[in-house]
Amino acid sequence: MTNQKTSLSKAMLLGIGSMLLSEILCLFVAFSCAMLAVSVPAAKWFSLLCTTGIHLGLMADYAVKIAKRDRVEERRFQQPYRQSRPFWMALASISPLLLLWVLLLLCRIGSWGDFLPAYRLLNAHYFQLLNLLTGSGTLADVSLGRLCVIPLCFLVTFLCIVAAYWVGYSGKSTTDMQYES
Repeated sequence: MTNQKTSLSKAMLLGIGSMLLSEILCLFVAFSCAMLAVSVPAAKWFSLLCTTGIHLGLMADYAVKIAKRDRVEERRFQQPYRQSRPFWMALASISPLLLLWVLLLLCRIGSWGDFLPAYRLLNAHYFQLLNLLTGSGTLADVSLGRLCVIPLCFLVTFLCIVAAYWVGYSGKSTTDMQYES
């Protein structure tokens, strides 16, 4: 019998795939709410909550599924638990966001042009947060301090993936945890 455990590289690719699915769904919600945000300012906050919820929910679902599969396979083949696995999975999942942010920062510091409109589209999870932080439409008007707030959102995603992996690996049912008092 061969080991059918999901390799770390496959888990990382699944994480990037979940991130892309989240990107597409969040882009749809962000643009749907953007039309409403012209007349209702609170719609930006609603859109931010919706896109963040979709993003974190999909990433947590990905982590729980991988963790449950790992738990079954590790017990079946008596393999030791590797504590670094969820951290590498989370880091791989947020790496596209980090690379885009570094490119945005380099465009802000240097004179490579205005990457902000493209960045908003490529980071639809936090589309409205970027609108609230930047205010204007050009990258030159945005302070470096405000740009440095953006990676904190990635930290939330990272912690969500790690926590969801640990919950999924523990064997507890997420439905049962929901109704515990």
